[in-house]
Amino acid sequence: MPSQRKTTVPSTQQALSGQGVPRITGKYAIAEGCCRKIQNGSSMVLRLGTLNVGSLTGRSMEIAEMLERRRIDICCLQETRWKTNGVCHVNSDKEKYKLFWNDQKTAKNGVGIFVKEPLAQEVLDIKRINS
Repeated sequence: MPSQRKTTVPSTQQALSGQGVPRITGKYAIAEGCCRKIQNGSSMVLRLGTLNVGSLTGRSMEIAEMLERRRIDICCLQETRWKTNGVCHVNSDKEKYKLFWNDQKTAKNGVGIFVKEPLAQEVLDIKRINS
């Protein structure tokens, strides 16, 4: 019987722990009808991610560089712990991202979204909802 090899991908903490996280294999989900068609009619692949940052303070450049390495187009963040609403541009070495975040009354919780340019230019409106 052939041995099964456990495949891992780099963890965001790999520099500290030297371990990876399990690779998720399987089929990709396809979303149709939720986006504008590209003019030439070709399809577009988006790489999405989610990340619990623990705190975003002083880490936006580090996260942008990680998103660039992993070729992530849109990444949703949890636990930003920032107190204001806002939008800013964050540039890694080769990519440009736009960071949108939602405020909290205290420096707890909080969410944000990194969107790679030129996708960020397509954002028309932001509805911020506090729960």
